[in-house]
Amino acid sequence: MLTPCAPVSLKGTNARPIHQRARVSLNGTNARSIQIGSCGPDHSRNNRGGKANGYVLLIIHSFTTMNENPERKMFYGAKAITFIRACTLREKMTKSEIMLWEKLRNKQLLGFRFKAQHPVDCFIADFYCHKAKLVIEVDGKIHDKKVKYDRDRTAHFNSLGIRVLRFKNEEIEKDIDQIVETILTVLKTNI
Repeated sequence: MLTPCAPVSLKGTNARPIHQRARVSLNGTNARSIQIGSCGPDHSRNNRGGKANGYVLLIIHSFTTMNENPERKMFYGAKAITFIRACTLREKMTKSEIMLWEKLRNKQLLGFRFKAQHPVDCFIADFYCHKAKLVIEVDGKIHDKKVKYDRDRTAHFNSLGIRVLRFKNEEIEKDIDQIVETILTVLKTNI
C-alpha cells in the first residue's frame, strides 16, 4: 500500500495540472498512479484568477520492480521527481541541444539509440545511450562557473561504468559534423 507523500513543488516547471506521465517504478510498488501534489479536485482556475487547482498525477506504466525488468536498469535507480524534471528539460532544450539531438535521434549513428534528457540516478544526462554506456553533455556558459560540479558529476557517471563526452555550445554550433565524428569514433569501440 502506498502511503501519502508530501506535495512536491513543481514551481518553475511546465507541468500540466493532469496527465503528467513518466515511466518509473517507485520503491518496488506496482501503483498505477500516485498523488505528488494537489490543491483540490477542481482542474479549473479559481474565481479570483489565482493558481490552477487540481491534482498532478504521475502515471506509472511499469508494473514490475527495477530489479525484475532489465530495461529499467538504464535509469540506475532514478527517483520519480527526476523523471518529472527530465520531462521539463526536454521541453526546454537549448539551440545546441536541439542541433545535436537532430543528429542523434532515430538511431542515426550506427544504429545506437540515444535518449534526450535521460534520468541516470540523481542526475539528468543531456543525451544517453544505454547500449554504449555513453552520456553526452552539452555545456553552456554557466558550466564555466560549475567546474567542480561537472567534474563530480562525470566521476559519478564513471563510477556507474558510463563514459562521458562534453561539448560546449559554441563547438556544436560552429562544427556539428566534427562533433558527430567524435561521437562516432567512441561508438565504434562498442561494435
